[in-house]
Amino acid sequence: MGSAGTGQFGNYQNNGLSLSDTENQNFQDKIINLEDVATSSYYVTHNSVPTPAELITITFSNNRIAAQLDTTNEIIGNLPVQYNYLLKEIQQGKSITGYIESSGTTPIPYITIKLQ
Repeated sequence: MGSAGTGQFGNYQNNGLSLSDTENQNFQDKIINLEDVATSSYYVTHNSVPTPAELITITFSNNRIAAQLDTTNEIIGNLPVQYNYLLKEIQQGKSITGYIESSGTTPIPYITIKLQ
């Protein structure tokens, strides 16, 4: 059973931000498990996940904060809503980058990234 939302930032109190997120926006060295990997444009096109160590950039795509693979410019997954505060950084022109720390397809497609 899911929630009854519209998929917009307005569905989350404070746009998905908790007090700790707004007070501590240091995102360097954050390790993040991506969501929606199996429905990402990369996975749908290649029926696989990219390999560890590939570079990524955080972007805003389809009303979500997402990770984009630098080599192909394809979305590889979405960040959990607790990272919605990154939208402000993106809108201010800050480049948020990182790399794939781990990935695989068993038991379900997954990608873990590390921000730099």
